[in-house]
Amino acid sequence: MAGAEVYGALWFELATHAMRQEPYAAGLADVMVAAQLREFTRIYARLTTPAEAAWLARLTVAVGQDLIFDLLIDRDRRAADAAVREFSRMVRRELDGGVIRDECR
Repeated sequence: MAGAEVYGALWFELATHAMRQEPYAAGLADVMVAAQLREFTRIYARLTTPAEAAWLARLTVAVGQDLIFDLLIDRDRRAADAAVREFSRMVRRELDGGVIRDECR
């Protein structure tokens, strides 16, 4: 997350421009969300069904972006790293046939 600490504020500032649908920020939705979703979906699809892969990809992007957001505000790197480890365990359990998905929905 070191890069996030350096460039994270800019990332979220640019995200605001994309959310406001500023014409000059039109391509940011692909970079900031769609490209990440595609890549995580591709990775997860090797391990599970396409629908489950897409769901896990959406969850991964959301959790990752929020953890970076929190880190940028509270600077609690230990808490962010611990949350990443726990989320990774949850995803592994889900991919191993766990019940995380049903509990979270």
